[in-house]
Amino acid sequence: MDTEGNEIYIDIPIVRNDLDALITDIIEETIQVTRETFAKAGLTAGDIEKIVFIGGPTNYKPLRDKVSEELSLKAEANTDVNPMTAVAEGASIFAESIDWSDIRHNRKASNAEIITGMNITFRYTARTSEAKAKVAFLTDKDVTFSVEITSTDSGWSSGRANMKNGMTLDLPLFIDGENTFDVHVYDSFGHTMPLKESRIIITKTMATIGAIPASHSVGVQVLDKLGGTSILVYLVKKDDFLPKKGHMIFKAGQTLKAGSHDTLKFHLWEGDISNPIDDNRYIGTYEIPGTKFEYGIIPTGADILCEYEMSDSGAIHLGVSIPCVGADFGNQNFYSRQDIDLSDTDSIADSGQRMLERIEKITDKVDDPKLEKARDKAMKAASINTQANDQEYTQEAFNELLEAKKLVAQARNEHIKEIRQIDLDSCVNFFNERVRQHSNPSEADAFDNLTKAAQRSIDRNDTEFESQLNELRGKNFNILWRQDWFVVDWFNMMIQDPYNFTDRIRFKSLMQAGLSFKVNDQIDDLRAIVAELFRIQITDTIGEKMYDITNIIKG
Repeated sequence: MDTEGNEIYIDIPIVRNDLDALITDIIEETIQVTRETFAKAGLTAGDIEKIVFIGGPTNYKPLRDKVSEELSLKAEANTDVNPMTAVAEGASIFAESIDWSDIRHNRKASNAEIITGMNITFRYTARTSEAKAKVAFLTDKDVTFSVEITSTDSGWSSGRANMKNGMTLDLPLFIDGENTFDVHVYDSFGHTMPLKESRIIITKTMATIGAIPASHSVGVQVLDKLGGTSILVYLVKKDDFLPKKGHMIFKAGQTLKAGSHDTLKFHLWEGDISNPIDDNRYIGTYEIPGTKFEYGIIPTGADILCEYEMSDSGAIHLGVSIPCVGADFGNQNFYSRQDIDLSDTDSIADSGQRMLERIEKITDKVDDPKLEKARDKAMKAASINTQANDQEYTQEAFNELLEAKKLVAQARNEHIKEIRQIDLDSCVNFFNERVRQHSNPSEADAFDNLTKAAQRSIDRNDTEFESQLNELRGKNFNILWRQDWFVVDWFNMMIQDPYNFTDRIRFKSLMQAGLSFKVNDQIDDLRAIVAELFRIQITDTIGEKMYDITNIIKG
């Protein structure tokens, strides 16, 4: 824009060396990901027969050359596939393989059969990209029939053949799409036998869609034991073949009475970050409220049966039943790759800023180049223009934030002792600066003793540390929860971030009630409102995490 707000157009010359410098980091990341993929698959560069580049930027030859050179690939780049349309072509082939009449959009069957009603079954390939398809005949061993198959599209005929159990015929597919064949069965006198079904339809596709690996892991957040640490139990792991379905048994982490407004919650996350879990991508929550069953009590430790299915499109179907109250809570659908709302820019900016603060704490004690990359990505997320109304811009910032979290998680795994020390010191400092003055002597002694135990766990690299840290944070919270000022401060903080809550309508209602209680100094009522807000909160809104609402236990 010029100074008067009018659009102006500028031409800026750019030479190849400038462009190469701008894209170097992205190419290096791509190469590193490819190396990791090779390693996971147990492949070397010599195993690669063909390179197919996808996306418009790969039309840039120096990019293709750089990738081939860095990966030591001897295979030449394939230019038969148009990088500008390859994704669209693949998507259309995949879309054609989906049965859209099925509510779950499962894949069309690759094989089919027709039952003739004469103890004869024809099994055949229903979908293939090959020029021929097989049909097999299953009959009683002593039949004396003959069979002939004809194409209604071309007039081709297999000729009559004496039928034997297990015999096969190859059917030529003359056209793309549906090829229709009629089956004729004759008795020993040459008379045509009436068949209940006699038509075979075989679809010749552009390509065969094999099993599709999951691009991300999807897990349920649960406690490892009653009063223990939150962990992820995975329904689907990255690279599992889709579709995938199964069932798991969990335990209730609290007692739930019929008619109660309390709920048991399954939080679903996408990603492989074990600590903190909410660094993964939030998918959704399956809730079991007490209002959904009329009689009985779900006691702590009761079995919760969970059935799940993930389609190759990323749709997740989760169903839950609880035998002790004879209740089936039905299926809920989630989608693991949901788009980002434009309204999430504030959330991304705040999360980016908090991530920057975490990285700064870690870099004071840990020297790891991954943290510098994470800082750059978190900075991009934190600096997002919250007024921008651009979906692509918002999505890019969100992706940068996720990548920053993954890099920090990798650094944590490689420097676990140092980072555990940072976490413990942060928790203890918080207690000394803000909580100790409000604790009674026995609470202070218990906190100090547990701190010593946590320190021993760090020194021994003990897996109990996370549970001890959570207990310390819980002690911080329980002491402050008694303080009226803390309840008011926490309420004020929570209502600033509506994007942190799963149910926006419920959030708005609770916020309005809480504001009324705060004005009238009804702190006990306000405390109940804050507790309700905790139940629908996705993530913490402060760096010192003290409270976790997970109430499902690993089975």
